Amino acid sequence: MLKITIQFLLFSFLLSNESLNMNLISNLTFDEELSDIIGFSQDGREIAVVGLESSTVLVDVTNPFIPYEIVRIPGGISSWRDIKYWNRHLYVGTEAITDNGIQIISVDNIDNPILVNVLNDFGPSHNLWIDNDGFLYVLGVLQDCDIWIYTLQNPEFPEQVGCWQGEYIHDIDVLNNKLYAAAINSSTIYILDIEEKNNIEILTSWTYPGEAHDCSITSDEKFLITADEMLSGHLKIWNIEDYDNVELIGEYAANLNHSAHNVYVRNNLVFASYYADGTRVIDITNPSEPVEVAYYDTSNIEGLYVGNWGVYPFLPSNYIISSDIESGLFIFDLNGIVINHSEINIQSHFDEYYQVEFDLIELNSYLSDAKIYFRNFTIDNEWTNLNLNTNNNTYYANIPKQNNGSVIQYYIEVTDHNEMKYYYNEYDADNPMFFIVGQLPTIISENFEEYTSSINWNLSDNSNALNGNWERGIPNGTQLNNIHVQPYEDHTENGYYCFMTGNLMTDDPYFDDVESGSTILISPTYDLIEYDNLIFSFAYWFSNSLGDNPQEDFFSVDVSNDLGQNWISLKNTNIPTNNWEETKIVISDQINMTEEMIFRFTVSDINDSSLVEAAIDDIEILAFGYPYNFGDVNFDNNIDIIDIVFILGYIQSNFLFNLFQEQNADFNQDNIINVLDIVTIVEFILAE
Repeated sequence: MLKITIQFLLFSFLLSNESLNMNLISNLTFDEELSDIIGFSQDGREIAVVGLESSTVLVDVTNPFIPYEIVRIPGGISSWRDIKYWNRHLYVGTEAITDNGIQIISVDNIDNPILVNVLNDFGPSHNLWIDNDGFLYVLGVLQDCDIWIYTLQNPEFPEQVGCWQGEYIHDIDVLNNKLYAAAINSSTIYILDIEEKNNIEILTSWTYPGEAHDCSITSDEKFLITADEMLSGHLKIWNIEDYDNVELIGEYAANLNHSAHNVYVRNNLVFASYYADGTRVIDITNPSEPVEVAYYDTSNIEGLYVGNWGVYPFLPSNYIISSDIESGLFIFDLNGIVINHSEINIQSHFDEYYQVEFDLIELNSYLSDAKIYFRNFTIDNEWTNLNLNTNNNTYYANIPKQNNGSVIQYYIEVTDHNEMKYYYNEYDADNPMFFIVGQLPTIISENFEEYTSSINWNLSDNSNALNGNWERGIPNGTQLNNIHVQPYEDHTENGYYCFMTGNLMTDDPYFDDVESGSTILISPTYDLIEYDNLIFSFAYWFSNSLGDNPQEDFFSVDVSNDLGQNWISLKNTNIPTNNWEETKIVISDQINMTEEMIFRFTVSDINDSSLVEAAIDDIEILAFGYPYNFGDVNFDNNIDIIDIVFILGYIQSNFLFNLFQEQNADFNQDNIINVLDIVTIVEFILAE
């Protein structure tokens, strides 16, 4: 199944200069808006070159903390200026109405650049590219050729050697005599054989929903990353190993209410200029599961085509330079260590161990130490440090076999060379991850399939939303920009019903969503006083990332032990899922169990123009506290004749079992305690 990785922030919206693993070194502003950016290293210096509305500006960034403007080379007035560097020369294209040829600027003397020639074979151009063999490609020209190709053997006097006519091409990447082209108007990607520049052949092409704006190829030429410039435009990752079977295998979006712009690949990292969401860095070590590892939001302006225009990540110093349309030139460096880990879920009690593994991405920081800690939360409060093994960049350790019914907590701790500590998703000793061994006894189970049990769930009198209140039903799904807003089906396997916010049948996602207030769903009252250790489990769906004011609205879950007089927060998030997600929370850590336990689910619409939907399903309350082995009904860690006597007494109604004993007594796990369990235990004992 294709996964789309959608990175959303933990706050209500992108606040001023939010960042992750990316440090701002300096910011240089100008008196004009910016467009594209390029960098080069020459004569021991590093230079950033930025397009302004009326000129091209050279900035010395050799000392990134004190960048300074060297000179501006005037040109035609335009919001678009594209720049490339080759062999001590700059090539500048523009969409200016006048003075719109390709400027050729000698930077042999960086402090005194000279405009040596202007290529006037055509009118305005939108983009340029220069490959590693010294060929110039001119794109976005509205006459004769869709791609003009020149040799730069004489860098001041380019000679045309090729022309491709197919359709308007917005941007390209070139590697090993293959040209990867993004045709934005038809959203088509072309792969062209350009070994013979005057006889170009199409190797393959494909069209997809979107607006193919830019593309970048990996060094092994197995994967192509594309960027769509449009509302909800984002990155797509294509496996192109078989030209007859190009496959979309991964996607990444920073914010579905915004747009991506340009992309570049450096080793296993994709650097994206993402307009209003700034500069984003995505790891594609596993191309089907892209992971955002760093970002810096350069813009405080909300809009579709504002903020970060371009990024250049190829300076020898590894500093990253970015151009922000309104805010100027930014210089960054990467730092930190990113932990990639798939959380462990329920594990079989037959397993001899439970493997925890993770990968590390070092961003100009170096690993000093890595640890995995675990404890059996059911019986022990002490953390155990596991011995780590390594395989290339994968680290793993084995948690030893635990008894059935155990709740195992764990966390990952990594330390870099500066003694900075990193944790996966901020899980640490005070807030660890956990998984369950085997199955826990289920106290409460509600999948909302039966009307008679669902009627005990009620809309709170404190609900004040004008529309989109909680209701039980079969979901009528909605979507916007090919992203699901409301689910099309419930979460229960082979089920139909769930609770959701607003469910009128319509193709308009704004119709009957949560509007102008909060809708609050209250559970029945549960008597849980006899249980010391409980887990609250539920599946939920939450969408708040589309429409105006994305991520301003919240989904929250609370619990009360006094019929709602006082509440404890279990979950409060503005991070959308746009799909079903399961959550388990140890509630006995946070509140004392009573006879008056109730839960509430709240969805709020703070701003009238937001698009907000939610759903819940498969509510369960699970008990833990007695790690068990099937057959061991007296919890002495032995399965013997005494257990058989207990089970026989239970069958004959001479003994009463608690919930944990009932689970252990069902040795053959057929949900019935009878003589067949005794027979199976006898066979087990004899086999021992």
